[in-house]
Amino acid sequence: MICPRCGKDISDSETICPFCYQGINRNIDFNDYRQDGFVQIQTKENADPSEPINYAPKYFNISQFNVFVVAIVFILGVAAFTVFSLNFVQNNESRLEPTENVTEYVVVPTEPPTTPEVTEPPTVKNTVKSFSIKNLYGSWKMADAVEQEGLAIPYFTFFSDGVAQENYGSIVYGGLFKDESNEKKHSVYIELEGNLDGLFEFELTGNSKDGYTLTLTKNSGAQYKLVKVKNPKSYSLSTMKDYKIDKDLIGVWKSKDGDKDYRFNKNGTLVRNTGYTTMNTVWTIDDGGQITLKYMRDHIITLRLNYTMSNDKKRIKINNVIYYKD
Repeated sequence: MICPRCGKDISDSETICPFCYQGINRNIDFNDYRQDGFVQIQTKENADPSEPINYAPKYFNISQFNVFVVAIVFILGVAAFTVFSLNFVQNNESRLEPTENVTEYVVVPTEPPTTPEVTEPPTVKNTVKSFSIKNLYGSWKMADAVEQEGLAIPYFTFFSDGVAQENYGSIVYGGLFKDESNEKKHSVYIELEGNLDGLFEFELTGNSKDGYTLTLTKNSGAQYKLVKVKNPKSYSLSTMKDYKIDKDLIGVWKSKDGDKDYRFNKNGTLVRNTGYTTMNTVWTIDDGGQITLKYMRDHIITLRLNYTMSNDKKRIKINNVIYYKD
């Protein structure tokens, strides 16, 4: 007989088609298998020959159907994988970083680039583990001070007896310093008539090869960085050309309280003391009868002093201040 499902010729004893594995309805008689894909269907019982013949469509062969399904699934899988791959590449493209094997092509400029100036000093290895007030002993200068021809910079010297001194050009500022350190911080009190005056926290860094840096910090936040120097530069002035002297001025003249004095020398030099400050100057008598003196701070400064002398040559008035011959 003919299988009503796949149209294959099978044995009449079969209840399940060996080709399409479908059950066989024995109430249907398959006597004619049409070449156009339809089978003639008539029931065995109560069949009326006058009724029109019903035609049933021929079913697909199961093996052909399986191949078709597999092909569709394969095509859909390939399409889905392609879409997923494209999305993955787009989403991760910005995260990709070049590896050592990536070659970069750089346009070489026709002129070499200018090397930027180094504004920060190189790092100095610190070998200072502990320090005390004794580490301040010696001479220092401001870290940013640059020596130039004709210009003076200040030098600070701390002596072991507690005396502090600032040499600025031809001026010497005297003073004192005292250790005010405690268990929590290192502090020093400095009394100088020049740049440094007051209570400072201090810190020492650096090493013997690269030099030491002393950092002084006030409570106000003002901070000074000094570097240690072995041989501070000294400044002196040459006597004025064709200088003139008044012989009555030669000698030492002191104020009434004795805290100020002038020391006129025959060689045209003059030393003026005012408290803890000493000015080393040169002097002459100008054509107007005034004392002209010059000294150096950061640069050379010129002063003119009016003076009158008593008849007994023991008292002199300089700029309205009276001095007595020592």
